Amino acid sequence: MGIPTYNRPEGLRRTIEGIRHQTHTNLEIIVSDNCTPGDEIQKIMTEYLKKDSRIQFYRQVENRGPLFNFEFVLAKATGEFFVWAADDDEWKEQYIEKCLDEFFTHPNLVLCYSEALKKGHSEHEDQILWSDLSTVGLKRICGIKKILINQYRNIEFYGLLKTRIVRLYQFENSFGEDQIFILFLALQGEIGKTIPGLFINGPGFAGTSSEKTVNSLGIHKINIYFGYIFLIINTIRMLLKYNFSLNSWEKCLIIGFIFRKSLTKRYILAVTQGMVLLIRDTINRIC
Repeated sequence: MGIPTYNRPEGLRRTIEGIRHQTHTNLEIIVSDNCTPGDEIQKIMTEYLKKDSRIQFYRQVENRGPLFNFEFVLAKATGEFFVWAADDDEWKEQYIEKCLDEFFTHPNLVLCYSEALKKGHSEHEDQILWSDLSTVGLKRICGIKKILINQYRNIEFYGLLKTRIVRLYQFENSFGEDQIFILFLALQGEIGKTIPGLFINGPGFAGTSSEKTVNSLGIHKINIYFGYIFLIINTIRMLLKYNFSLNSWEKCLIIGFIFRKSLTKRYILAVTQGMVLLIRDTINRIC
């Protein structure tokens, strides 16, 4: 499991605890600190390096952005399977074990995830963030259509992945790239899911607004206004960039599904909100 971290010492501690106590114990835990100011992260990691020999810790000499840190922990991984672990998320003890069970049951899987548990102020306020992107048993084109129509949570990015397949993808640090990445995986194999609620979504969820997403990724501010339009364009670019062994008709079908996604109520609302923000900011600059 790869943990790219920056300036979240207590979140990092919870994340490591959740990983260390997995029922599946054959793990490598790779932590990369993106040059957090101060020494608090170093102190926490010194403590855990003494406790658990499975942990590897790297401190970057300069902050090169979140994408670099995500790719760094992936590059250090040696196992057949891989998980990106955000430094504010948590996992129940059976998470890895149950995901692996799905891989052993369905050999064509490239990703298995658990629908996230979002914690409230009390146990009664907890909720499952439902997400049905499973393509097990579906023809590839039918699976792609299902994903493009149903995808919006983005929690699937933090599922258990086949390392070899992940390394085929070239990240570009674009708006909504987690969605593009999931589509890429679905074009490489099947996506499955296990018991809901084994993954616990942390409070630092960046995707709650375009502004938070842009600030988190460190990408150009123009994505606040046009990010969802760029997402459609970049999804099509990805489809044409890689060799998925698709014929021309299949590519045309998938592009049609991509445009259909852009016409869903949720997507139209997001694009409209971007235009409203652009008008508001333009007026504020003039006035």
